[in-house]
Amino acid sequence: MNLTHSLANSQKRLAEFGGPKYQGPADGRSRKASGWVRPVIIAAAKVTSRMSVEGLENVPDTGGNIYCPNHPATSLDVYLPHIFAKGDLRTMVRMKRFESETMAELSEATGHYPVDRNNASRVTKDHTLEILSNDGDVLIFPEGRFSEKTGQVNPLKRGAASFAYKAAQRVVPVGYHFQADPESRPLENILAAAGAGAIGVLAGTLGSPVAGGVIGAAIGSKLARWAARKVIPKFESNKAMSERLNHDPIIMAGVSVAGGLLGGALGAVSGAICSLPSALGVGLGAFSLMRDYIHRPVTKIKIGEAIDLKPFKKMEKRAANTAITEELHRRIGHLVSDLSGIPYDESAPKIYQGHGNPEK
Repeated sequence: MNLTHSLANSQKRLAEFGGPKYQGPADGRSRKASGWVRPVIIAAAKVTSRMSVEGLENVPDTGGNIYCPNHPATSLDVYLPHIFAKGDLRTMVRMKRFESETMAELSEATGHYPVDRNNASRVTKDHTLEILSNDGDVLIFPEGRFSEKTGQVNPLKRGAASFAYKAAQRVVPVGYHFQADPESRPLENILAAAGAGAIGVLAGTLGSPVAGGVIGAAIGSKLARWAARKVIPKFESNKAMSERLNHDPIIMAGVSVAGGLLGGALGAVSGAICSLPSALGVGLGAFSLMRDYIHRPVTKIKIGEAIDLKPFKKMEKRAANTAITEELHRRIGHLVSDLSGIPYDESAPKIYQGHGNPEK
């Protein structure tokens, strides 16, 4: 890329999106998600959490849909619709996701495009309408920020309804819920104990470094998760948000892996020097790691029946946007209630009335 072209791109980014940190596409538009996205997301979701998906029969066979989930502030929620959406899915995400070069590249590869939630640009609006008009699908988080209370939905912004009124065929409500594993799972724990015992016997024949490494990995993983649960509340004052972060499958898996690698390395060195680790210790360490996997967080998804937009499109635009937004809030709220067991508050405000950036 020559200097003139680079400068032109930079100027366009600054002029259109208003910030030197922006690393996303110069034209502010999305690209079709890469072929690896869906299988990688499915694998990541299943490895890091126990995932269940309800309502697949409600996923439309044709395009022009706006998928609208609640936003429980996890690493997965922005990617999960790739698991069930049948068409070319593009996702409207906050501008900050494009301020890191690595995250910007990942976002582009997964079909994301930026929106300034204080003042959406004309490019963002036109691109969204273009996608829908060409039978593509769009994912929009209508809350415009992370959900404040577990099992509840914030008041919704009118943007999704406005796009729906102008160009969508239907709006599909989606409910997410993330929680700790509530099951005791005795059979899986018995099998894990048997497997850990076999590993302990094997490690006992291979020497102290292996034993120390397994024990160190188990201890490091546990300590890292414990430390994360102590540290997160100090950086996140909102209690509900802190709880959700502690149940985030990706964050907790990353913390466990990092702690396990560090602890394993230290344990292997210690074992080689001191020759203290034993087969019993290896077995207990392996069992601890297996239990972390068995009792990984639970990810629940429920897809609701699509909202038929035909009656709303006969209404005056502003009245229609209000009616669509209220109906969408009710539907998302009931889906989240079904998943979490927390009753939907019918009296809660359904439409966001504030100004500026509502994000906490």
